Amino acid sequence: MAGIELDYNDITQIFRENLKIENLVKTIQSIFLNSRYSSKIDYKPYFQRNYVWDDEKATYFIESILLGTEIPPLVLFQTKRANEVIDGRQRYETIQRFLNDRLILKEEGLRSLKALAGKRYSLLDEEIKESFENTRLRILQFSVVNEPSLSEEKEDKIKKEIFRRYNSGIMSLQKEEIERAAYIHDTLSNHFYKCINCDGDLFSDLVSLFLPKSKMKAQKRDKINVLLTRIRTLLTLPRVPISSYAHGSSKPDIIRKYYYIFVYNDSPDETLYKFKEVIKVLKQIQTELRKQKHFLSESSLFYEVVFWALYLIPLEKFNKNEIFSFCNCIANAENISYFWDGIDADNNSIKMIFEPTGSHYYKCKRQIAPTFDLAGA
Repeated sequence: MAGIELDYNDITQIFRENLKIENLVKTIQSIFLNSRYSSKIDYKPYFQRNYVWDDEKATYFIESILLGTEIPPLVLFQTKRANEVIDGRQRYETIQRFLNDRLILKEEGLRSLKALAGKRYSLLDEEIKESFENTRLRILQFSVVNEPSLSEEKEDKIKKEIFRRYNSGIMSLQKEEIERAAYIHDTLSNHFYKCINCDGDLFSDLVSLFLPKSKMKAQKRDKINVLLTRIRTLLTLPRVPISSYAHGSSKPDIIRKYYYIFVYNDSPDETLYKFKEVIKVLKQIQTELRKQKHFLSESSLFYEVVFWALYLIPLEKFNKNEIFSFCNCIANAENISYFWDGIDADNNSIKMIFEPTGSHYYKCKRQIAPTFDLAGA
């Protein structure tokens, strides 16, 4: 890659706003044995090094697949002509060589499946071949969207830059892309995704309540992935001990742990119905606060906190009068003393409490903080 240009100023904007990353999961069969798909894959673009794995290393990789070992994703870049392999040529070509009987499994490369030594793919038992073909591989597919003026020169730079970053270990995925991969087979997440994607009003409400400003120009699919990460947190937090969450070193790991314990097996229809009912109340609160031109009307952190509270109370008790009363209390929060009783904050500043940066866990001066009855406020 010595020929890579050093000036990437002309594609910086594309990386920020027009580079789309899709997380796909496909079986080996659907990638390699489907001629319609495989014919569009260019696994040896000019900037890739040649195939360099010896048969021992290739054998060890094939054995890893057969044993169910986690395989790094193939990284593709979609052009008008093909899907070019940006990262994973050695893995891709090894699988292809094995399926085409061009690789004989070497005893030196086998650590556990010694009985397969000396065999080609066509000589394997049907059960083993079926297991191999049904193995799922992750694919990270890059493409440039909404950029009609993209020239071949710029496209070439983008491919090289992705290649350079991956091979230097500095190409990081968006947090939401990692989340999406982690929950790709989650029935509840998929149910929410379909509903949000089809229900324009719900999508619009969630964007106004929870989507960060930095994501407002993202593609709809990417926005939904960001929202799904928030939604899983919202559904899980009411069931997490607050001290565990506040003091935990990895909040995503805490959410994931409790999500699979308490939320994962919940009825998708019932969970979605309750979620939408809470969102309706949040939108009413937002409307009222906007009338008052209160800064919290645009605070996603504020709505996350209120969601947590509303999820724990009977919503039928929270009528329009309560909403109006609640919003008035929020508007005058700094002058309501019992809001601050036991809260270890420097001053009674609601702006400080909902500041969008920094830590928001305020310790109580007593062991148990006073209870605030939201519905009765």
